[in-house]
Amino acid sequence: MNIKKSAALITAILMLAGCMEVNTNPSLPQWEVELDAPITKVVVKAEDIIPEDSLIHKEAVVGEDGFQYVFKDTVDIEEQEVGDQLKLDAISPQTISQSVDDVTVEGTEKNFESEFDTVGVDPINNSTLSELGNIELNDTDPASTPEITMTEVFPDLPADGQSYTIPQGTDFDPIEKDIEFTDFSSATFVNGELEVKIVNDLVVELGYPIQVELLKTDLTPIGSGLVATWNTGVMPGDSSSRFIDVSGETLPGNMTVRVSGKIAGSGDASGVVDESVRNSSFIIKSQARNLVVSQATAIVPEQVIDTTSSITLAAEEKNKVQRAVIEEGNLGISIQNDLPVNAVIDLQVSSLDETPDQSGVQPFARTINVPASQITDVTYDINDMALVMDVSDQTVYYSYEIRTEDTSPNKVPLSKNDDFQVDMNIYGVSPSEQITFKRITGIVEPQDILESGEIDVSSDSEIQEAYISRGSITIEVDNQINLTNTALPNLVLDMPEFFNTSGDPIREERELGPGLTTIVIPLANHTLVPQTRISGSELEQFITYQSHVTTPADELGSYDVTDSIRVNIQVTELKFSEVTGKFSQEAMVTDSVITLDDDNKLDRAILQKGNLNLVFTNNIGVIADVVFRLPELLKDGQPFREVIHLSDDAAPQEFTVPLDGYVLDLDYTSPDVDQQIAYRSTISLPDDSVMTLSLNQEIGVDVELTDMTFSEVSGYIDTVTVEIDPIEQSITSLPEELKNVDFADVSIQVVFDSQIDVPVYLDLNITSENEEGETVEVSVSQNITDNPVVDIPNAKDLINIFPNKITASGQARVVGEGTVRQTDVVKGDLFLSAPIAFEIGDSVYVELDVEEMEETDIPKEFKSAVLNAKVDNLFKFGAEVTVLGSPDSNYLKIPDHPDVIEIARLDVDAADTSLQVLELGEDVIEFLKDGGYMKTDVRLKGPEDGSTSRLLTTDSMTVWLYGTFKALIGAEDEEEN
Repeated sequence: MNIKKSAALITAILMLAGCMEVNTNPSLPQWEVELDAPITKVVVKAEDIIPEDSLIHKEAVVGEDGFQYVFKDTVDIEEQEVGDQLKLDAISPQTISQSVDDVTVEGTEKNFESEFDTVGVDPINNSTLSELGNIELNDTDPASTPEITMTEVFPDLPADGQSYTIPQGTDFDPIEKDIEFTDFSSATFVNGELEVKIVNDLVVELGYPIQVELLKTDLTPIGSGLVATWNTGVMPGDSSSRFIDVSGETLPGNMTVRVSGKIAGSGDASGVVDESVRNSSFIIKSQARNLVVSQATAIVPEQVIDTTSSITLAAEEKNKVQRAVIEEGNLGISIQNDLPVNAVIDLQVSSLDETPDQSGVQPFARTINVPASQITDVTYDINDMALVMDVSDQTVYYSYEIRTEDTSPNKVPLSKNDDFQVDMNIYGVSPSEQITFKRITGIVEPQDILESGEIDVSSDSEIQEAYISRGSITIEVDNQINLTNTALPNLVLDMPEFFNTSGDPIREERELGPGLTTIVIPLANHTLVPQTRISGSELEQFITYQSHVTTPADELGSYDVTDSIRVNIQVTELKFSEVTGKFSQEAMVTDSVITLDDDNKLDRAILQKGNLNLVFTNNIGVIADVVFRLPELLKDGQPFREVIHLSDDAAPQEFTVPLDGYVLDLDYTSPDVDQQIAYRSTISLPDDSVMTLSLNQEIGVDVELTDMTFSEVSGYIDTVTVEIDPIEQSITSLPEELKNVDFADVSIQVVFDSQIDVPVYLDLNITSENEEGETVEVSVSQNITDNPVVDIPNAKDLINIFPNKITASGQARVVGEGTVRQTDVVKGDLFLSAPIAFEIGDSVYVELDVEEMEETDIPKEFKSAVLNAKVDNLFKFGAEVTVLGSPDSNYLKIPDHPDVIEIARLDVDAADTSLQVLELGEDVIEFLKDGGYMKTDVRLKGPEDGSTSRLLTTDSMTVWLYGTFKALIGAEDEEEN
């Protein structure tokens, strides 16, 4: 035991002794003490797992404190040059015939339209008067008289407490009481009845006959008299009703009820007078029912007036409508409400369809609010709605329902003669203008449409008469007016400057169905005699046409009258076999093209070399100078122009023109459009005399472009393939400690640098190989012009076989629009980056150095001992820590040596700070007493969920091991004494 521990133990003993009393008992005291003894401290740092290496770098963690380890490497991809792959195939010879037969009239065309006159009908209107008619009233609430008491009926009752007797059938004097009907002030009834009801709460029977008469408040009769009579009595507590027919009567709202009759009708009545006898009473109730009045001042419920009417178009209308979609139309309604009551009008025009198509009829319907005692005007736009009528009955039908507002609780004066006047007007843009149509099915007023015009046939020659060898007139008539094959128009087209073989001017007559009608007039063997005029200094030559379109009368058809009959006259290029006229040099001009049959489409190309080969055959038999032009072929900014001097020899005459250094400047459209090189060949003829030429002779020329290669090409490059030579990089610095670690986050990027602005498609293969011969290959394709950074997919698969070399090879395909030069190159760098963020398997170990431990003074008298392990793990992964001991350090290097003992085995979780307590075996305690050598093995454990563990430079794991021993002190001393 070391000095500090001994001192502590002695101090403890002295303290205990001071607290003891002197005991004469010879037995010495005993007590238990607990002692902690350090064993070892295990520290595992990030640098123990990842050794320093030139290719392992420390990088800051984005968004966090600290640094992580990253394995990095860079591989150069040497530049590869495009070279001499920019070339076009030879353009096969193209034969051109050029002769006086090339005196032509260029193709031309003329468009015109024939439109219908506006189709419509004149404005129509109608006025209707709708009277209110008899008025239906609701049943009135029951009206009641004031109570008629016993003292009013029998005023001779004695004083309270005395007996009374009323003889049978005692008459009582007529009694008058007012009654009021709150539902009307005055009403003249067409139909109705009054229920008059007696409710008897007297102590005696009301005997018969009982008569109830309804009077005016001045007690004069109402009409012929309103009387209800009972021929039976009404017993106490009962009620009884009679009905009075009030048809034809005019009743005031306030009336007087006169009641007369008898009491005690069935026998004498007797009793003792008290308050209940005096106050007993009966009342008269009245209710009016089933009321129809001709006029009244009353609370009037909703009244309904139904009206059906129509408007007939004028008989002289020339356009008869079956169904017509309106282009310009309005529906105007003026309503004069003479009633002091608001109303609503539900209007429906059954002849007006709100849907322009014919899938079904949806009648025009609107609801109009009509305020009391005023005129209401509304206008509706009915454009795109359809008028639907019978062709033989040109009538617009409509109806409306008027619903008056319930006046409750107000009384208003109404009469059956009160009315609504409804004026209906259907018109065009304004009330005085026609309703016009877009489409119509019906009978349309016959149309007579004349169109005429000119078509230019000017050429480089002044043609007086020409016999046509080739050409045609195509007349396309697009009839967008007729919608069906009925009531079709007729076209007559005259072209008087063209004569057929019989010498007659051309006339075409056709019936025009809906849609496109094509008329082709072949002009071969026809004669052209164009008209001529001088305009300024220019000679103009032209032909004329006249179009006459007529439509049939009284036929039912369907028309889109806003559209037109479109006529397109196309006169193709006219070639002649014989021409009389004056010919200029331009009459021998040939413009044509050379088609480039190549997958590459050029916008601009600089020729490194090439030849234009021309072979002429002069069948005209005259000496001629031919000026040959290629406007798309430039040198020093000037178009290609070569003058060829032809002899009158009929044998082929060959000419070769070098094209080195020329620039081919074409119009590039798209990869799918063939390209052409235009050329013009001009042959001179005298132009000052009238000649008649038979245009059968010719000068032929064969044109060929050969041996074309380019130093620079702009346009669409079909495919130029640049092979990338294989590159190989040795990977020698991956730490052996990580050989069983799977990297979870590996980035391999290839960054290319290319001067080519055409899309470059990279096909790249990356292969990794380890010392055991295992390989992994990953392929990637990418347009590196759009994105020069190529991310290699599944990069971790390449690294996780622990390779000793990586090889990259492939090709770059130049395809697309842009510019390519022979000197253009493709080069790049391959960047490997593997952060030490990995997936840990079961066989990843970290071995620490062997350490010699000092001898530990452990009490011999101990009752028990435990091993304490204090853990502080900063790693994001767990570990299994095994501490081994042996008296000889060499034994610790031999697996499973019998003289090596396991001191402790700990399971440490990721980011764990804990204290673990382990029992110590006797062999361990003996080893700790004697001392020796210790070695710690650490097996890394990844997270149970398989997630990635990242290693930071600041990460570490520390385990402190110390023992806790419990011993008895004193007993041995006592025994020794």
